[in-house]
Amino acid sequence: MTYRAEIDGLRALAILAVLAYHFFPESLPNGGLGVDIFFVISGFVITASINRRPHGSLKQFLIDFFTRRIKRIMPALACMIAITSVVISLIDPFPEQSINTGIAAVIGFANNFLYISEQDYFGLNSKLNPFTHTWSLGVEEQFYFVFPLIFWLGWRLGGWKGVTFLLAGLLLLSLVAWGVVFNSDPLAAFYIVVFRFWQIAAGALAFLLQNRFPPKPAKGIVELKTIVVASIAILVFFPIAIDRQIASVFCAVATCAALYWIHEDVDPVWALRSRVSIYFGRISYSLYLWHWPIVVFLSWTIGVHTGTAWLGILGSLLIAHLSWAYLEQPLRHAKWSATPKRELGVGLVAIAVAAGGLHLYNVVGRQALLGEQLDMDASLGRSSLFLPYISENGTVWAGRDCALVDNADIGKEIDFERCTVGETLDNARSRVLIIGNSYAPAFAAAFDVSDIYHGIKTSFILSAKFGGSPVPDIEWRSHSPEANVDYWKRVIPGVLQRLEPGDQVLIISDLEKLAPKDESDWVVEAREDLRNGLIALSDQLAKRDIGLSILGPLPFLRDAQCTPQMALRQWRSAELSLCRYYSRVDTIERFRPVTALLQSLVDARKIRVLDLFEVFCPDEICEYTDRDGVLLYRDVYSHASLEAARRARPLVADWLEQVHDGPN
Repeated sequence: MTYRAEIDGLRALAILAVLAYHFFPESLPNGGLGVDIFFVISGFVITASINRRPHGSLKQFLIDFFTRRIKRIMPALACMIAITSVVISLIDPFPEQSINTGIAAVIGFANNFLYISEQDYFGLNSKLNPFTHTWSLGVEEQFYFVFPLIFWLGWRLGGWKGVTFLLAGLLLLSLVAWGVVFNSDPLAAFYIVVFRFWQIAAGALAFLLQNRFPPKPAKGIVELKTIVVASIAILVFFPIAIDRQIASVFCAVATCAALYWIHEDVDPVWALRSRVSIYFGRISYSLYLWHWPIVVFLSWTIGVHTGTAWLGILGSLLIAHLSWAYLEQPLRHAKWSATPKRELGVGLVAIAVAAGGLHLYNVVGRQALLGEQLDMDASLGRSSLFLPYISENGTVWAGRDCALVDNADIGKEIDFERCTVGETLDNARSRVLIIGNSYAPAFAAAFDVSDIYHGIKTSFILSAKFGGSPVPDIEWRSHSPEANVDYWKRVIPGVLQRLEPGDQVLIISDLEKLAPKDESDWVVEAREDLRNGLIALSDQLAKRDIGLSILGPLPFLRDAQCTPQMALRQWRSAELSLCRYYSRVDTIERFRPVTALLQSLVDARKIRVLDLFEVFCPDEICEYTDRDGVLLYRDVYSHASLEAARRARPLVADWLEQVHDGPN
């Protein structure tokens, strides 16, 4: 296939859509589909590149292919990651996760790393990681790893027909798998190459069909092609979010159609061949690489809004042009060694050196550069919820072994002797069963109160279902509902049998979703379900003289649109606060329906409320930190920090005094 300007025109459409989405996400919510377009184009172009080369020995075939891919991808990628790693170290006080993503990107596994790290591409943590966008390069590189083998095998078995039927079968399997996991495991559907294979394979099939059955001039074909391209443009720049599954399939089909009609005998769509379109298409790779770090740097410092977004776009264009003209193109066409085999060796060594250098920088170089120790506190981040907690008397709460995280944990046996805080079960005269969602493990340190509470020796049995509901019969709209059912029907009844008269049950759950900015029928119904569920559980426990309490509402830190790291005041970040905090008054007002519900149950002597609001909002504004700069939350999901949990101990001790002094 000779050069076709329309392909660069389609690349331009894709990269402009991605830029629009990243700089103006609320105004142009469908621009992320530009990556879907890139996947299809990549399959088309890579197949054309392989097809025009002789199909000799498999060894030489693979050497030539991988050499071209490394020379095409790695120079600009490695340069961007190296420079960005240094810059993010000056802004983010805990950049380890980001730099580790960059290391994974160098070796082609950024998508897998982000999936394993549970980094939701649309979540706040990912928006502050300057290497999140390299997930798509990981998908493509992993596709490149298997595609030449598929192509070579198919060609050997049956020429173009063998390749076509083999690819079509794999495409169908990938598409079905993607459709199956899209809702059950959306992160896998987004990041993992198996579920993205169908998009790149669709582009490959478009070339194979075009090469075998080239389009012929026909009446209306130019108009039809124009409609297809215009439809893609309207979709990616449409100001209202469109269902992701439907949009992805439409994008892939429409892009395949546009690529199929790119042929010398078919009149082109003029907009795709304009100088502007061709230019943006040629620099699209460098522009994709560099624009996202700029978005992240703006987010960390002065924020992304209309004025700064346009400034960021101009900066992205300037850096992308320099990268394309003086790095990407020269090294792509340069001779790295005397033979392709040696060139491949040079490329592989360069990858290893780049990854190793980044690791050394992350471990020792970053501290040397900044002149201070900046290792991330192990008690910060969502992963810290899985860590064991050691009580003052040596009792160990076993961390992840005491929780159901997702559906993979259905049927998991929990050893409650290993899931206690404070006194051991053998030594305790009283027990408190703590149940709830991921908020419960965050408060483990709050129940280590033996030093300040000298009443009845109490053992706190702490278990949780991450994303679980506060009561059984409520539509909670969270992940892994099957595991939630298992938690309420199997785990909790099992531990309830261990309780005796005078013991307590404490529910620790996030109640924020019951106090949204805007009321809905679901919220009203869910609050009523909470009321009924608490009454039913209280009545059940009262028959055994066991009390029931629930943790009261905490501030709306998820709405702050920032992270604990961003909230820290340091010389590396701007002095102005980018976090959107609620005032104390506004927080209390927004939670009024929930607090009224709980108070009515307190008045009815059904429950008690453990109120820790003062710990997390000691001032007029409810922030990530207190007046001394101490972090009160460990992550963007409003999980209490270790220090905040410790500060809650006096209030926990007071609550213990109350529940032991009399019935609910």
